[in-house]
Amino acid sequence: MAEMDLTIRLEQDLVQDAQNLFNRLGVDIEYAIRHFLAHSLWADGFPFPTVDFNDFYHSPEAMEALAESERISKDPNWPSYSTMEELKAALMIGFDDDES
Repeated sequence: MAEMDLTIRLEQDLVQDAQNLFNRLGVDIEYAIRHFLAHSLWADGFPFPTVDFNDFYHSPEAMEALAESERISKDPNWPSYSTMEELKAALMIGFDDDES
């Protein structure tokens, strides 16, 4: 089968992270891309479920969560924390480290 070169622009971090992942899996990025393309053809689409993020972000659940986060951010009675230590202390209320 004849081969051809493919040039694409991707974020450097994305490529490096993907290379690290595929190295751990024992394959190189060329194999992973070839595998993805072959499975896409076999599936006649993406070989995995995809999410339409526009539908997700505009769903009633997402809109309700956004409205709730805005209410919470404006509520002076809602607890807030300035440091991670304050948050951890609040989360540990009612827990005793000595009991196991």
